[in-house]
Amino acid sequence: MLNKDFDEAMRICMLSEIGPWFKEDHPACISGIVRTRADKVATGDVDIKGDSGGHTRYGIAQNYNPEINVSTLTYEQAKVVYFNKYWDKSECDLLPSLLNIINFDAVVNHGSTNANKFLQRCLGFLGKDVDGDLGPISLRKCYSVCVTKYDIKTLCLKVLDERERFFRVIVARNPSQQKFLQGWLNRVARLREYVKQV
Repeated sequence: MLNKDFDEAMRICMLSEIGPWFKEDHPACISGIVRTRADKVATGDVDIKGDSGGHTRYGIAQNYNPEINVSTLTYEQAKVVYFNKYWDKSECDLLPSLLNIINFDAVVNHGSTNANKFLQRCLGFLGKDVDGDLGPISLRKCYSVCVTKYDIKTLCLKVLDERERFFRVIVARNPSQQKFLQGWLNRVARLREYVKQV
């Protein structure tokens, strides 16, 4: 893709969806053909019992994407899905750099409405104003808060705090999801480290 922030957002997202061993030039990532355990690991090809998404590759779940054949998905095809379904549809390009990367990961993990609600709450919106719509009022408020790089980082860290709270609520409401909690919290922790280092 020709979008620097999107490419970085994908790189970071794949660290969570697949792991630090992800390499987009792995033969299975290029061909979409998964024959070995190493190919499965390289593409994040999993089907975890209890995960409502079903068969998943590159973090793209078959049950939530019936129009896609996850079994033959290449990394380039996955990038197109992520760009169209998450980055572009959620208008991540409208947000300041760094915040757009953090919001993209939230959109992937929680859906656009929840991701935008996290952001709105961190911007100080309350009640019915937390509507999950990244409209002109939310964007104006975002840009008025994000004056310096420090401001952007501070807002990103607040959004990550919101995500952590959200994960804990999921588990409190549905204890069967406890087995996923540490992975979710690890994802947020990786993003916190990323925000602090850039």
